[in-house]
Amino acid sequence: AGTVNFPVYYALSTRQANVLNLGVGGIDSTLNYHFDTANDGGFDAGVDVSSFLLFRQHLKGGPSFSVLGSTGANNTFGSVPIQARFHLGWDYDGFGVTGFVRYISAYHNYTSGSASSPSQPTINGLPYVAGATVVNPSATLDLHVSYTFSDEALWGQQLAGSEVFVDAENLLDHAPSFYNSSTGYDGYTGNPIGRLVSFGFRARF
Repeated sequence: AGTVNFPVYYALSTRQANVLNLGVGGIDSTLNYHFDTANDGGFDAGVDVSSFLLFRQHLKGGPSFSVLGSTGANNTFGSVPIQARFHLGWDYDGFGVTGFVRYISAYHNYTSGSASSPSQPTINGLPYVAGATVVNPSATLDLHVSYTFSDEALWGQQLAGSEVFVDAENLLDHAPSFYNSSTGYDGYTGNPIGRLVSFGFRARF
């Protein structure tokens, strides 16, 4: 007797599952310190740091691979290894000045090959970020200057606790690190606007 084989047709629906699956791990840390002096006001210092230790991704049904230390591997999530913001502030008799330094560590442009290999590098047939173009680290300076009205100040009874302020983002007008793309910068970490100064008033009644 012979054997008859029938083809089996099926449809796989992934509407209830993620198309892109991520395995992410890291450390977020914050350290702040404040101290007051007898005659010279108060001082604040601190740092906020986010660092990725693991960042793997895979499409449904595909192999998992690491994209740690890169951007561009997908259209939504970047995995820059370290991003930090340091601050140092001083306040005295209603006046306050705080400087912030934002730091972004070096990482790789996942969509761009190295100078010697323009194609996206691979290893064992899987995307491999180590040979991609390096994006240089960057640091920008922000500044916040404010005055808070006290009870003794002019209109103090009505505006006590209210604040006028000036904010300057990217005070030194530092250009974003070059990123090999049509725009020349990375939208995950860079901003082409440059220095931005704003004035404001916060009322408290």
